[in-house]
Amino acid sequence: MPHRRQATTPGQQITRTLGVGQLVAAVSALVFAGAFLLAYEWVALRGALADETRMQAAIVADNVSASLMFGDRQAATEMLASLRQAGHLRTAVLYDRDGKLFARYVVSAHAAGAGSGSAVGTLAVTQAVSYRGQGLGRLELVTSTDRIVTGLLRYAGLLALASLGGLLVVAAVMYRTRARVAAAERELHFQANTDAVTGLPNRRATYRWLEEAIAEHRDGDGQVAVLLVDLDNFKLVNDTAGHAAGDVLLQQVAAALGGVVRPPDLVGRIGGDEFAVIANVADAAGAHAIGERLLAALRTPFALATGEVFATASVGLCLYPQDAPGMTEVLSSADAALYRAKGAGRNRLVAFVPEMTLAAQRRAQLEADLRRAIEQEVLLPYYQPQFDCRTGAMVGVEALLRWPHPERGFVSPAEFIPVAEDTGLIVELGRWVLRRACADVAAWDRQGAPR
Repeated sequence: MPHRRQATTPGQQITRTLGVGQLVAAVSALVFAGAFLLAYEWVALRGALADETRMQAAIVADNVSASLMFGDRQAATEMLASLRQAGHLRTAVLYDRDGKLFARYVVSAHAAGAGSGSAVGTLAVTQAVSYRGQGLGRLELVTSTDRIVTGLLRYAGLLALASLGGLLVVAAVMYRTRARVAAAERELHFQANTDAVTGLPNRRATYRWLEEAIAEHRDGDGQVAVLLVDLDNFKLVNDTAGHAAGDVLLQQVAAALGGVVRPPDLVGRIGGDEFAVIANVADAAGAHAIGERLLAALRTPFALATGEVFATASVGLCLYPQDAPGMTEVLSSADAALYRAKGAGRNRLVAFVPEMTLAAQRRAQLEADLRRAIEQEVLLPYYQPQFDCRTGAMVGVEALLRWPHPERGFVSPAEFIPVAEDTGLIVELGRWVLRRACADVAAWDRQGAPR
């Protein structure tokens, strides 16, 4: 098989984009979820600390109510000092009903910050002190939020570990997903550019290869040779041995053609029984040499289950830029040369010459005119009588088709009948002639013609 150029498949770019998108989505989701959970945890911890402080304030308020009633500041101070066991407490201040300071307890390590109230990093709770419904004063407890920060840091650490584990899981899933997507894309790329029967590049890949080859030689030396190879009588193999045998023959032909070319030249299948060979050559002689080797490789019999088959071929050759200025012209010119090779007896190589373009244009115009002539029924049957040589009596007539062209005059059947056979118009043409001949014979009978 010929060497193929390496190209980045579209699936590689899609796989990379998919991986980046998945990663960004996963990180974004984790950041959003982490921020939400941290905010929720902050609210929950702060609420729990506030509830706990209010409960402590309510208990202390009940215990200091008697001290306020009797004006016992020392007892009140000792009661407030009992809060030292609450590690988060910073200050405890007791006021009488007139709002005057009655007693105070300040944690020594934070004495300098006593009376800071509800500054950042603290939480203040006020509790009314009363006895049997009579207000005696109020109690203010200020606690530190360090415990909340510590809890948040601990929670953030656990959340980070959980997120890391989640990212690892996502990375593993992404890796497997990207691997599967990449494999699927490679398979799709292979199927989109490879002929399923022969494993050769298909029409799409072959034409893209030709386009790249022409672009490379647009300003360089050398020539790009395009050889169209069409198998002779391949339909006969399909009809007699079956399509399975035809596929086997195509595979063997592909292997034979691939053994002739050299890397980096290309062999592709562009039609049912048509192959294309794209080769870099120095001149026309090198292209002719490749064409002759292709013909020689196909003259060897191919072994099928039904027996040996000789798969000869017709080859049309065109060179870029010698014969044509672009890809479309190269292909049409090579096709014109192939048509000339098939018309000249097949099993041969024909190189393109400019006259073939005019012939191809004339043939295309002739085909279009013939279609219109059949649709408009401008063809004429001429009847040639047939006589019995012994008796001299007329025994029948032979219908001969003639085409009076409005611009070219009468077109020879030797010219338009092959066009009808190649294009499939011969069936419609034969049906029309038969219907017209039967109508004419019936008209003769009605007119009393002798039988």
